[in-house]
Amino acid sequence: MSWCVVVVVVSDDQTFLATFAEWSLKGRLLVWSTRLLVVTRLPREDLVIILSSLRTFSMTNAMMLNAEQSSHSLRFEITDISRHA
Repeated sequence: MSWCVVVVVVSDDQTFLATFAEWSLKGRLLVWSTRLLVVTRLPREDLVIILSSLRTFSMTNAMMLNAEQSSHSLRFEITDISRHA
């Protein structure tokens, strides 16, 4: 039997994302076979800070979906977190 675990984290809070990364690493929640999707509306500059400071996200099979809303539209950007290691 094969298991496929997908973890979806939805947050706009940098502190929560950092804490989640730390505790998921300590608790071995995230391993390479675990798929992680982080959904957020944080500004791109903040995402770069998170990705560069938290190796947990770059060591896993993870993607980040960033929803940016302007006055006229909603734009989504998908980032392969492992490329920011």
